Amino acid sequence: MISSYPKSLERRRTHLEIRLRIVEGFVEEAVAAAITITDRRPLPAVKRPRDSFELREEGIEYQEENPGSGSLIVAELDPRTGAASANSGRLEKAEFADKDLGFVNLSWSVRGVAGK
Repeated sequence: MISSYPKSLERRRTHLEIRLRIVEGFVEEAVAAAITITDRRPLPAVKRPRDSFELREEGIEYQEENPGSGSLIVAELDPRTGAASANSGRLEKAEFADKDLGFVNLSWSVRGVAGK
């Protein structure tokens, strides 16, 4: 999963996620989502933002919205854990129903995949 936490969405408690399900080295499913925390309770302090899996584990309420259209291009994908793993790609013209999001373009280029 690739999570992006844009400053412009911070006040809305919203972030973006790209989820890739990889089976036997092949991308079986790719999903883009805007995740908005709807829980009114104060969140426990953590050193880094939480993705949707961590929110679910902690019992924090959130809403997920998927775009109605757009394209996802994966340029480089290495799902193995370790510092040498490189992953990059982009989400283009992803249209969200939320008027504040509208059309979203997102690109990523990261090194290192952490294992859990």
